[in-house]
Amino acid sequence: TDLKIEMKLAGSVTNVTHFGAFVSLGPHLEGLVHVSDLSKDYITDATKVVGVGDVLEVYVKDLDEQRNRISLSIFSPADREKIQQQRSQSRNQNRNQGSNRDLSRGPSRNSDQRNSARSGSNSRNAAARNGAGSGRKNYRGGSQQHKKPSKPVTIDDLIAKFQS
Repeated sequence: TDLKIEMKLAGSVTNVTHFGAFVSLGPHLEGLVHVSDLSKDYITDATKVVGVGDVLEVYVKDLDEQRNRISLSIFSPADREKIQQQRSQSRNQNRNQGSNRDLSRGPSRNSDQRNSARSGSNSRNAAARNGAGSGRKNYRGGSQQHKKPSKPVTIDDLIAKFQS
């Protein structure tokens, strides 16, 4: 392809997923704008920002020719750098706020809630592993519980079932 990193393009959103939006850049050429590159604010749902059919101005962020993947961003490279700095400063401030708490008052309410939630979930998980509570045998391989047939089912049994 003739694409270059930091190239500015216009494209149409073809699909929106929980992790980002796919943008058509031309025939047989599509790239992904990750959810973190869709907004300056923290978002968990890309559908809150873009929808199918929206036309976006995007920048090529990365090209992976081996896997035929194009990473896109709605931010220019200069803006992306500023946003990354702001996000890292915000994360550092959030970490420091937790460490500046007055320790003379004892543990925070949030840590008590987290610890009780952890211990509760661990006991529920232990009960589930031991088969307690559900009354069913825990078979691996899926979230649905399946009963094993008491006797083998033959073709004749199936034909008789569907003929009646």
